[in-house]
Amino acid sequence: MKIFNIRNNEKSSIVYGFFYSFFIVSFFIVSKSYRDSLFLNSFGKEELSVLYIVTPLIIGLSVWFITFILDKIDLFKKGIIIHVIIFIISILSLTNINSTTILFYYVFVDFQIAMIAFLFWRSLSSTFSTRQAKRLYGVITSGGFLSAILLGSSLSILTQYISQKDFLILFNFLILFCPLFIKQLTTKSFSGKTKIENKKKSDESVLKLIQNKYVLNIISIIFLFTIISVFIDYYFKLSSYDKFSNNPDQLTNYFTQFYSIASLLSFLVQIFVSSYIFKRFGIAYTLLILPMLLLLLSPFSIIVSSYVIIFLLKGNEQIFKSTLHDTSMQILWMPLPSYIKDPIKPLVNILFKNIFSSFGGLLIILTIYFELQFINIIPVLICLLLFLIFIMMNSKTYYINELVRAIDDRSLSFENKNSINFSNNIEMLDIVNKKIIDDKKDRYFILKLLDKNIIEKCKITLIEVFYESDIKTQKEILKYFYDDEESIKSDYLINQVKSNNELSADCLNILFKRDNKEVRLLNEDLCQSRSPILKYAAINNSLQYKIGNKTEIINQLYERLNNLEDCNYIIKYINTDFLNLDTKQFIKISSSLDYELLIKALKFIKVYDDKYLWDSIVDNCFKQSYIDPKLISFLQNAEQIELFTFFKLKLLNKNYLIEKKLFINELALQINHDKSIILYNDYFKKSLKDDYTFDRICDSIIEIKSKNNDDKIDNRLIERLIDELNSSLYLYIRLSFLIDRDSEERRIIEEYFKYRINKKTKILVKLLYYNNEELFKKNLNLNLFSNELYLHKVIEIFEESLTKKYKDKIIPILDDISLLDKNNYSLKFYKYLKTVDINHLVETKMLGEDQWYDFISSFEVFNNNTDLFTELMSNNKYFNLLIKNTDYNKENFLKIDNIKLILEQMITSLEKTLYLKDSSIFKDIPAKELIFISQELEEIQYSDNTVIFKDGEVGDSMYFIFNGEIRISKGDNELVCLKRGDYFGEMALLDGEPRSADATTITNSVLLKLNSNKFKNVLYSNQHVVKGVLSMLCDRLRNANNIINK
Repeated sequence: MKIFNIRNNEKSSIVYGFFYSFFIVSFFIVSKSYRDSLFLNSFGKEELSVLYIVTPLIIGLSVWFITFILDKIDLFKKGIIIHVIIFIISILSLTNINSTTILFYYVFVDFQIAMIAFLFWRSLSSTFSTRQAKRLYGVITSGGFLSAILLGSSLSILTQYISQKDFLILFNFLILFCPLFIKQLTTKSFSGKTKIENKKKSDESVLKLIQNKYVLNIISIIFLFTIISVFIDYYFKLSSYDKFSNNPDQLTNYFTQFYSIASLLSFLVQIFVSSYIFKRFGIAYTLLILPMLLLLLSPFSIIVSSYVIIFLLKGNEQIFKSTLHDTSMQILWMPLPSYIKDPIKPLVNILFKNIFSSFGGLLIILTIYFELQFINIIPVLICLLLFLIFIMMNSKTYYINELVRAIDDRSLSFENKNSINFSNNIEMLDIVNKKIIDDKKDRYFILKLLDKNIIEKCKITLIEVFYESDIKTQKEILKYFYDDEESIKSDYLINQVKSNNELSADCLNILFKRDNKEVRLLNEDLCQSRSPILKYAAINNSLQYKIGNKTEIINQLYERLNNLEDCNYIIKYINTDFLNLDTKQFIKISSSLDYELLIKALKFIKVYDDKYLWDSIVDNCFKQSYIDPKLISFLQNAEQIELFTFFKLKLLNKNYLIEKKLFINELALQINHDKSIILYNDYFKKSLKDDYTFDRICDSIIEIKSKNNDDKIDNRLIERLIDELNSSLYLYIRLSFLIDRDSEERRIIEEYFKYRINKKTKILVKLLYYNNEELFKKNLNLNLFSNELYLHKVIEIFEESLTKKYKDKIIPILDDISLLDKNNYSLKFYKYLKTVDINHLVETKMLGEDQWYDFISSFEVFNNNTDLFTELMSNNKYFNLLIKNTDYNKENFLKIDNIKLILEQMITSLEKTLYLKDSSIFKDIPAKELIFISQELEEIQYSDNTVIFKDGEVGDSMYFIFNGEIRISKGDNELVCLKRGDYFGEMALLDGEPRSADATTITNSVLLKLNSNKFKNVLYSNQHVVKGVLSMLCDRLRNANNIINK
């Protein structure tokens, strides 16, 4: 098995695939041979020519229709349905042979073959990953070649004991077992996650895409070659019939032996010849081999019998078409970008090709009408071949141009190697070599794009450009050719080490790998180098190659870990085999490490079960946008019960930072689904749940259930949560209605409830989806439930899917109806809400759960209960934000005499927050997040006709207009007049360029200034800010376009 690179867990699947291939190819050969013989012994060439027109169209449409109808059925069930249907039809046809059934059976055999082949390749693609396919498909399909050889050599003997028809009927029975092969293959699937194809559509029509010159060239080749193949196949069948017309069984055996021998020769060509030909001649010239052979043979029909020439033409077409020609055609498609290739390639290869075959059949009818013999067709065939060769020769130019464009556009994927290794493609290697030489700027990118095999083929070129390349490119080349001392001299590497540049450490390590004589002395000196990179690379080499006292070196490293500057280099350059870190050491250094080094530092830790260690990991990693797989692997080594108990304590802690809870949820999800479900069960049972974590956990349980329907939360618990959410949503709707009707002074509280309603609605919808099995089977995209653009679609889905119990209560929450109507529904479903009035806002059960709500309602709390106000504000993070820069002691500050001062400052802060909420940049950000941004604003007052900044000045801040009017002008031309709610000066902060216009006050103005550093902090802190900035830029661009158009 090592010869074929087959792994132990793949053996059974290979065996099933091998025999599956063996059976179906045997069936193909027997059925086609018998079909052709039966037809030719019953009908003439006129009927055969008609079938050449009809069959391709019928097969193309029927195969497409059947696969479309059965698309959503399980592959095993689909296999049973298709095999049973074709078995019944085949047996009925074979047991009732007459002129009508013979015609039908001729077409039906092609349909049988197409459907069985479709199921075979679909089952293989469902079983094996792409990488496995490259290794194993050759072994699997060799079963088919073996069957061709055995059948071809034994059929004539077998038919002495059993008739060909009975033999074919027997094979039809055997083919019924094919679904068992499908079942065995798919149940042993290695493909992992379900593949989701991203069918990216082009904005251009198919007709427009086909007009691409390169596509037209490919279509022309397919058209001409299909016509030629139809002619050769037709006359091959006629000449074979003429030779064996008196013996139908002998004709069948002849066809079987011919196809079997051709299959064997095809196999040998593919294994032993094609790779060399592609390597030696390239894609364009390889494509010419078959038409050139056909062209050379055709003129000999003048001096040699037509039967011999037709036999040789068909033999060459059968052998080289499935190897060199088809492989070349597949490669011709590869440089095309996916938006062209994806819609056009299936259209051409299935529909157009069948239409071309039918057109060939039409031409055959014309030859019959004019009573032309094969010898009369030869001039036409030669002309077609000459035209085909001419087009194929032009293909080289088109192909090379497309390769250049593909590399320039970064659209060529080297992972997609269909039939042969791309490294054997001469044109590809020539293009890559030329790009490496010419494009010095993009050289590094080209190297990163190529795989190892192609890089090795380009070795000579890479060595030539090595010395003139930048350091980043040299590093990449050294990865592959570090051991080539003749091309990359050790003296050069030594000089690089001494130069103390970015390449030095890599060169030092390579010299050790080469066992260079000078490197040990050089390394000893470098252990004292001023360059920390070189110093610690040298120390690592000392440990690795046993230079000096190992114990003493390691002790020094432990001491240097206390120096945070040295710590970074130790973690980065010292091998993890030489150091161990305990929890205390890790905690001490973790805050000084970036994320990449922090993950590497985990390799130095041998004890995994320590809650202080886990705390440190969460504290230092929760802000990252992704979770490194190495972190997941590290935590999977920990005692899972203890780890998930730690997760549980953190998730249930109401004072724990929400961002950390979200991070812990993601960790749990990636570490263990079973344990995560238990964790989520505990979280859902908790009475107080913040909306952010609740929402994210809902996404997690949906993800887990979609992968394994057995891993799910208890339905009764989900139903309880749905009821709780319904109740709280209608309470918030009732309060929103009361606030809206009461006064405008509670605008920020109204915003709070609107935000909570929006957030809780999304959670509710996800739980309803999760708990509805019928709906869940539809595998809906979660964006459908989170994006307001899809709200009406969600309503339609739920109206069809929800039970009446939920439908009546849920639809009013989702529906676009007035707040008054929603309030009426709240009173209808929850009678107790009639007793809720505006005073409910400051009832104790509404307070103490959400610090933001406590903060914004504190004005009304103060009027009713100053002690409660003091209690709520003493540990409130929003209140602490206001007084962090004051000299007041918090305890004294909260005395009654000072509370008015506090309220004034809070009002100012909230006014800024509300102001920002009206700005287009910040409109989608909740006020509870905007208040942090408002604290970054500096309030500045300007009198009228004051210059704020001038055209050409360095931009160090942007401004929001709180009051007043500002004129933006360029020279003497006024560009725009801005008022309250507008902002200006942001462009200089975005592009780093000087101010592009003057800004002057028209009236007395109050501006809120945001300096550049704080602007960047704000920009990077919230995705809504980024969206707001993009929206603002789009508006500016539209306005500029409108001005230009005017």
